[in-house]
Amino acid sequence: MAALSLLESHLKLCRFEREQNDTFIMEILDIAPFTKMRIRIDGLGCRPEWFLERILLKNMNTGDLTMFYYGDWLSQWKGKKTLVCEMCAVVDGEEMMEWTSYTVSVKTSDILGAGTDANVFIIIFGENGDSGTLALKQSANWNKFERNNTDTFNFSDMLSLGHLCKLRVWHDNKGIFPGWHLSYINVKDNSRDETFRFQCDCWLSRGEGDRQTLRDFACANNEIREELEETTYEIVIETGNGGETRENVWLILEGRKNRSKEFLVENSSRQRAFRKGTTDTFEFDSVYLGDIASLCVGHLAREDRFIPKRELVWHVKTITITEMEYGNVYVLCLCPSPPEGRGSGSVLELSEPWAHPQRQGLEQMSLDTPAF
Repeated sequence: MAALSLLESHLKLCRFEREQNDTFIMEILDIAPFTKMRIRIDGLGCRPEWFLERILLKNMNTGDLTMFYYGDWLSQWKGKKTLVCEMCAVVDGEEMMEWTSYTVSVKTSDILGAGTDANVFIIIFGENGDSGTLALKQSANWNKFERNNTDTFNFSDMLSLGHLCKLRVWHDNKGIFPGWHLSYINVKDNSRDETFRFQCDCWLSRGEGDRQTLRDFACANNEIREELEETTYEIVIETGNGGETRENVWLILEGRKNRSKEFLVENSSRQRAFRKGTTDTFEFDSVYLGDIASLCVGHLAREDRFIPKRELVWHVKTITITEMEYGNVYVLCLCPSPPEGRGSGSVLELSEPWAHPQRQGLEQMSLDTPAF
């Protein structure tokens, strides 16, 4: 379910004041029965801390009530020192999920330059949803993620995800040596006394391998793994004559079964891509997505770089996606000239999953630089 923003309280000008109840009315899909709720604050404003007692959710059609208890601070300095929390749904006094703790063991590979100075994050996926973003901060090792070392991280008081099926890992590419060669990650569910292995054996680096710093891995010892088989996608981007880009390009593929991670293509001065009238080819490893339903693509302005007006618009003529293992080909044909306006990217919808190189996409458009 998409995130909901609590912006307008019913009949109150000041929201979330001491000992105050705030009411919000929202129209959403009926996703009952509820099992948990994740809530976060942005930590901004003159009073960024918030002590959240509880949230009561009422279905206006059926009258069903679901309670979510927290009773702690959402703050960078108080309580658990976090801006996000998860709460278990309580219906008629009964909690809808079990609690557990997870021990995450991260093994860095034993090859030259394998260690990283970057900050590392993960999201764990299971049959009961996902964990949200977990920062791998406190390890027994003072210098984390060094060559051939194993770092252990503990996460207590978490809602159980059940059998684990996937893990997403990435880093922020910061530090003197951000490139990282990861061997594997083990996640132990301490309540079940069960360990799930996520095998990597590849680079998360802007300068090595396929230059990706975010990866998804299926569980190596779980029957759910077959649903998350990996494959390779070849993406061919044809730039038209209406405008080229010097910026880095990102892509996200949306399939009938899964959604891909964000693929980043670096556009460096030494290895220019996306020139007028040229075609560029890239390959990305991903979990199998099923038939491709849509593509989100855009280009990002680099910090502190002046962008000439002629570079504000990138004219993408066609994008061809080939699923290498099964040979399925999807072609999106975009508009012949750039439209007016600016945005961070566009979503290209295919009305049906096609598997023939001559078939064309339904929607035609150019993509331009975000206005920031």
